[in-house]
Amino acid sequence: TTTTIAGAGWNYTQNFYNLKLPEYKLGFASWKSLIYGYAMSVNVHMSSFSIKPPPTPEFESIGSGSFVMLLSGNAGYTLGLGKFRTEKEYKGIALDLTYKPSLVWTVAEGYNDTQFNYMGFGFDISRTSFSAFASRVAPKAKSKFSFFFLPPVKDNTPFMITAGYGLVWYR
Repeated sequence: TTTTIAGAGWNYTQNFYNLKLPEYKLGFASWKSLIYGYAMSVNVHMSSFSIKPPPTPEFESIGSGSFVMLLSGNAGYTLGLGKFRTEKEYKGIALDLTYKPSLVWTVAEGYNDTQFNYMGFGFDISRTSFSAFASRVAPKAKSKFSFFFLPPVKDNTPFMITAGYGLVWYR
């Protein structure tokens, strides 16, 4: 038996950091922060189910589609690592590790289910750039890679992995 599920979607995340910029020094400078926030994800999934060998000669694989919406809260920790290019300009990367319990709503043909999944977690990598002028954070968008893992909490729920690329604005 083979089940394949693939899809695509849209995600909006807003995080809040307790950010303290590092002091200027030569070489690498690290920073850390607690993080909390929320996310909403809307996805469309297509699935295919087949049995090898087929139970009857005329049996074909079965396909279906579904709509999945996730609402997640998150809380975690951020570690930043980078260096000062000048006395007033810091560039580096930030690693976020977050706990993300989620409310999952799934709709498919003849099926509608909502459940709470307390086992979600995420890992994000983003570019950072800070300016020392009045402790202002640089307004230009930076790239971010996000990974979200939602293990099954019941036998009938699949293990979900989401990977994404996006842009981050600090303000």
